Amino acid sequence: MGHNEPVVVGDCGLTAAQRKLLAPHCKLFELNSQLVRNPTQYKPFPFLLRPRGTIVLIDSDMIVTRSLGPALALAAQGKICVFPDPDHDTWWAEWQEVFGLPCAPRKQTYVTAGFLAFSASFWPELLERWWNACERIRARPTYQEGVAMLSPTGQGDQDALNALLMSVIPADALSHLPVDEQVLPDQFCDVRLIDARALTCRYKGQQPLILHATHQPKPWQSQGVYLRRQLSGDVYLRFLRRLLTGPDVTLKVPAPLLKIWLRQGVVPELAYYGLAFANFFARRLASSR
Repeated sequence: MGHNEPVVVGDCGLTAAQRKLLAPHCKLFELNSQLVRNPTQYKPFPFLLRPRGTIVLIDSDMIVTRSLGPALALAAQGKICVFPDPDHDTWWAEWQEVFGLPCAPRKQTYVTAGFLAFSASFWPELLERWWNACERIRARPTYQEGVAMLSPTGQGDQDALNALLMSVIPADALSHLPVDEQVLPDQFCDVRLIDARALTCRYKGQQPLILHATHQPKPWQSQGVYLRRQLSGDVYLRFLRRLLTGPDVTLKVPAPLLKIWLRQGVVPELAYYGLAFANFFARRLASSR
């Protein structure tokens, strides 16, 4: 997408082979997975690096399909750029006590923590406050460990971020990116593939900014391979294959490190459809019981 900014990767369990592959292309920052119930509590880890300038935090399950330039420009002007969460009206009075807020959280749009762009020049304490808020709930399980997602700390780092944005950060500091520019798994079936090589697709008549594979299982896991309605199949998976194996990508992942359905070719395509049908019938069988 034309970006050449430096990249930092939070390493909370990468293998030696993965580290060796990534090391020439980014800064790896190792995090101790034994200190948290859920590694997402480390989301604000760049605080430990004391970064300056404009910062973008982006989940590793996001595929960026066009330039982040407009969001970076807003961030450079002092805005905190975020996407509204599907549960946009989430709010908990308990946040004040849980996170030690100086005031009760106000009601405003609840946002996702998967993408955040801001300037440390305007908000030098944001990452530290977020890190400290996550630290207060590290021992608490999140929805991924069985707690209800809609509970005061069920979404972990995301609840911590929203608690801060609804209290110590002024409401007018936020810039809510258009909700349809972030496509979520329930909407993948409505994404139309235009050009896999250029990562071009259409959702509701426009090119989205991000395809975000939220929740579990992930598309690179066997149980995360699904059949889609359109003939082009799973656009996210096809983009993922292109980004992992394309001959022109900066970081090409060797085939032995990839599950077969993430590779290119006829056999991987057959493996994809075999898994997709197997998962489809497994879900049908489970729902009929």
